[in-house]
Amino acid sequence: MAKIIALRGDSNRGKSKTLNIVYQYLLLFGYVQVPKYFGVLGNRDQYDFIDIVEKKGVKVGIATMGDYQNGLQRKRKGSVESMIDHLVGAGCDVVVCAVNLGLTRAISHISSYPHEFVNKSVSLSDDEERIKNGEDAEKIYKLI
Repeated sequence: MAKIIALRGDSNRGKSKTLNIVYQYLLLFGYVQVPKYFGVLGNRDQYDFIDIVEKKGVKVGIATMGDYQNGLQRKRKGSVESMIDHLVGAGCDVVVCAVNLGLTRAISHISSYPHEFVNKSVSLSDDEERIKNGEDAEKIYKLI
């Protein structure tokens, strides 16, 4: 069963930016993209995406959009749960995702897998944001 690593935090706190750093770490340290899985999610300005990378037979799926769950307010296709299920169904050993603190159904879905939650550090100023995002990204990378 796949392991889920979820970056948990409020909206607009840098979850997507942090997971973009994790993705860059993966590529920098030898993971390569699995063809035909990359896709842009939501608003391009948020840099949200889904992809799968692989190194030495270990597949890591990553989905950065974490503000929607299954339910009336959102179609299933863009939910945290559906992205996890898609990546697990594609054979990922590890799935890295973002999840908003208020998404109880999505958090419950994550909890049904072996999982680790990483709480998003909150920056007190703009100049601290990059530092906090980098620290959180390093925590996540070490869990993979």
